[in-house]
Amino acid sequence: MKLKSLKAIKLKQHIYNFVFLPLVLLNSKPKDLINKYPVYIFHHIPKCAGTSTIFALRHWFFIVKDYWSSYHPKEIPYFIQHRVKLQSLRSYKCLCGHFELPETRLYKRYPEVLHNQNFKIFTFIRDPLEVNTSLYYYEKKRGKRKGISLEQHLLTRNNFIARILDCTLDNYKDVLDSYFFIGITEHLQLSLDKLAMLLNKRKVKLPVLNRAKRDSQTSGLPPAIINQFKAKNELDYRIYDYCLSRFHQTP
Repeated sequence: MKLKSLKAIKLKQHIYNFVFLPLVLLNSKPKDLINKYPVYIFHHIPKCAGTSTIFALRHWFFIVKDYWSSYHPKEIPYFIQHRVKLQSLRSYKCLCGHFELPETRLYKRYPEVLHNQNFKIFTFIRDPLEVNTSLYYYEKKRGKRKGISLEQHLLTRNNFIARILDCTLDNYKDVLDSYFFIGITEHLQLSLDKLAMLLNKRKVKLPVLNRAKRDSQTSGLPPAIINQFKAKNELDYRIYDYCLSRFHQTP
């Protein structure tokens, strides 16, 4: 039997889809409502403006969420075993998920989407230092980083983005090239405008949502700590730089 937390997520999803139904219909062509392909998948990397992005996506798609609730860790085994049925999706729907657990990396959870033109996968990337800093304050707010300073956090969680994307130094370019579009969080509005053009959708003005408050630690980071962080996160910076280069080449 499904756990209450997963039921709550799905219920909230249905409510939001109903509220945004007029916009989805307005921004979709008739063929999008009946075509099975392409199926769109948003790989939501944590702390890369995913909440704001989903706000825009709701104007274009019915959102199909594939998340587990961190407030209910006991549901993880059930979540791992019950993935979304891809055959139930259509072009007017968008599958969204973090895919952050080792057992639920995108290409492990949905291996059939790998190098398959029927599936259009996109994501957003952010400067690795900003990602990890934002993670620290988000987790601190939820009581998970008690007694740990920002400096300690930055030097103990390495290549977070690479782990989510399941990248190595040898394959990161191939992995990134399998994505239909990669936006840049620091250029969020421009990224969504470019994505809208690729999707042939109307542009959406974005709000900034789910932003965690920060304290004075961010302004006092010693250069030595930043340099250590960059050295420990070489792969994440290679990923970020490659995505930046690709982004600037996208019309």
